[in-house]
Amino acid sequence: MRGMVDYQRVKSAYESLPEWDRQGISTNDMMRQRFIETFNHNNPQHIDLYLEHLLALESRDLERLEATRETLCNYHEFEHHILNAAEEKHQIEQQVRASIVQNKVVEGLDFDEALAYSPTRIEYDEAYRYVRTLNNIPLNRHDVLLREIMEALNNAPAIYGKPDLTKTEILKTIKKDKGEWRAAAKEVLLYLTTKKQIAKVGPRYHHTLHQPRMVETDFTRKVFECLYADELTVNGIVKLIGYDNSYGRRKVKRTLELLKSEGLVSHKGYIWHQVSS
Repeated sequence: MRGMVDYQRVKSAYESLPEWDRQGISTNDMMRQRFIETFNHNNPQHIDLYLEHLLALESRDLERLEATRETLCNYHEFEHHILNAAEEKHQIEQQVRASIVQNKVVEGLDFDEALAYSPTRIEYDEAYRYVRTLNNIPLNRHDVLLREIMEALNNAPAIYGKPDLTKTEILKTIKKDKGEWRAAAKEVLLYLTTKKQIAKVGPRYHHTLHQPRMVETDFTRKVFECLYADELTVNGIVKLIGYDNSYGRRKVKRTLELLKSEGLVSHKGYIWHQVSS
């Protein structure tokens, strides 16, 4: 009931604003944050979720609306699991850092040098396992996924040549594509999305530091996304998007030329492919 009351408060406050203020909130992060802060809520993330739902409704963005609805429906169910994992992750990382600094001092570095030292992935993982074992901390899937999903998306451009991955691609990258991990991953991805550490566009996720190049229309996006997995001819594209007629082929050709002019795709003969970032 409290959530519905909060939603109605946000809805009333937003709809009472002049049109130019509403436009500002939908396009300017600072204005959006100021609006959220006016509620003085103990969990501003909830206010941001309610506002996101209103903005999706107003813009009639069906993908955005579906994602927001899913978040609102599931957020309260798993929030305590994720928050506990996030807190545990923070505490472990502090201990891991202290362990690495201590090891470097033992190896001969002075304290300031040890403090400034950036460990390798192997050194970090060894210290991480040591801290968990020392404190008898059981495996927490949410804790593991919070760290590894962020790393996978941060490294996606270097590994895949593109910044955005599906849930399955993420789990295969971190070698967690199995039942219990998939269930936990759904919650972690939703949590990271609501915290704006990652973003979701359609079925794909990207790190907020690596914004994918977006196209303007649904049709253009469909043509562009056809080339994610494979190189294709025009005929291959029209069959995939269900537009296999003479008009569809002409439209696909024009769209490919537009994407080519933007440096997003290229071709060799009749075969089209995406251009890596």
